[in-house]
Amino acid sequence: MLHDDMSLQYLAISDCEALSSFPECLSSFVHLTEINLSNCSALKMIFPGVGLSLANLRTLTIYNCKNLKSLPNGMQKLTSLQELTICSCPALESFPNGDMPPNLTSLEIWDCDGIDGCLSNWNLQSLACLRDFSIAGQCFADTVSFPDEKCVLPTTLTSIWIGRLPKLESLSMQLRSLAYLEELEIVDCPKLKSLPREGLPPALGRFSIRNCQLMTKRCSKEKGVYWPLISHIPCVEIIDGNDM
Repeated sequence: MLHDDMSLQYLAISDCEALSSFPECLSSFVHLTEINLSNCSALKMIFPGVGLSLANLRTLTIYNCKNLKSLPNGMQKLTSLQELTICSCPALESFPNGDMPPNLTSLEIWDCDGIDGCLSNWNLQSLACLRDFSIAGQCFADTVSFPDEKCVLPTTLTSIWIGRLPKLESLSMQLRSLAYLEELEIVDCPKLKSLPREGLPPALGRFSIRNCQLMTKRCSKEKGVYWPLISHIPCVEIIDGNDM
C-alpha cells in the first residue's frame, strides 16, 4: 500500500511478482520526482492514464520487468523527466521514438529485445539537453555503423556507452560533430574494425575499448594503425578479453 503522504518524492517498487498494473492512486502524488521499478514480472504497462499527471517526475528507472509491453502514451508531456533508464525488459514492444520526453539529460536502454533498435527512428536530435547516452543488447544487433547516416545525435552529448553490438564494424564520422563529447566507451563489439579517418571528437578525454578483438592491435600504443588518431587523448583504454 502506498503511503498517504501526498508529499512523497521517491517511490521504489521491487520484487512484486503479482503486481500487474500500476496503482491509480499514483496520480495523487504530484510531488514524485523519482520512480524505480525492478523485478516486477507480472507488470505489463506502467501508470496508464496516470503518468502524464506526474509533472515533477525527474527520474524513471525500470529494471527486469520481463512482461512489460508498453510505456505510456504522450511521453513528450513529461517535461520534467531528465533520466530514463530501461534495462532487461525483453517484452517491451512500444518505445517513445519521436515521442521522447524533451528534456532528457540521460537515456539508457539495455536488453530490451522487442523494441525497434533503429536509432534513426528515435528522433534523438530533438533531445536538446541530452548528455549521457547508453545502449546495449539484441535489439541493436543490425547496427553496422554508429551512428548510421540517417541517425543524428544531439550535439550536447558528453558521454556515450555502447555494448554488445555483434555486427558493429565502424564508428562514423558524424561523431566528429559532437564537440562536447568527453567519454566514449565501446564494449563487446567483436566486428568493430574502423574509426573515422577524420579522427574522434576533439574534446574527448577518455576513449575505452573493451573486448573488441579486431581493434586491440589497430589501437595499440605506437604500433597500431589508429594510434595517430587517438594518441592525443588523455585517457586511452584498450582492453582485450584475455587481459581481464
